[in-house]
Amino acid sequence: HLNIDDKSILEIGAGLGLPGRTLAAQQQQGGTPRKVVLTDNDEAVIAASQTLDVFTTSAAAEANKPATLESRQLEWRDCPPNTEGKALDQEVFDIILGADVAYYFFLLRPLMDAVQHYMAYSDATCLIVGQANRESQWDLYHNIKQGCYNPRTDLHDAPWPGQTSVLLYNLYSTEWVEESSAAPAT
Repeated sequence: HLNIDDKSILEIGAGLGLPGRTLAAQQQQGGTPRKVVLTDNDEAVIAASQTLDVFTTSAAAEANKPATLESRQLEWRDCPPNTEGKALDQEVFDIILGADVAYYFFLLRPLMDAVQHYMAYSDATCLIVGQANRESQWDLYHNIKQGCYNPRTDLHDAPWPGQTSVLLYNLYSTEWVEESSAAPAT
């Protein structure tokens, strides 16, 4: 159970942000978040997401669950590596959420840098959900839990502080079988 009461939440690689919108609009067992920021790199997706922000915010207000909701563009490769701590004026988040974001190995380092850049110190929670059949999901998990080589600093990063969860699921594809209600021919 994830406590979201009065927390700031960043969804990375959000697309239209279904997980983040769900947290912003509905009171969960863990409470109501203070702020939810949805991010993606695609400008057209952000424009569509900003249109949806109005509806999600209205639904939350009607239900007396006011959470600030905002959609922004974020390019992971623009986030600096976290080598010298946080600036006092840097925006940080209590919970960072990513759904199916680790799909290309070459983006794992920028993804990790972006998450660490926005993490609220050691008490933050990072939750990554993805398909177990993608090798890059497992690479991300091991890099976070065990630490990894950082080519930007030429050093081995320590394991991440705080709570990190990686939920991996399996999708199986089977042949489509159509059921028929017609009686068999005799």
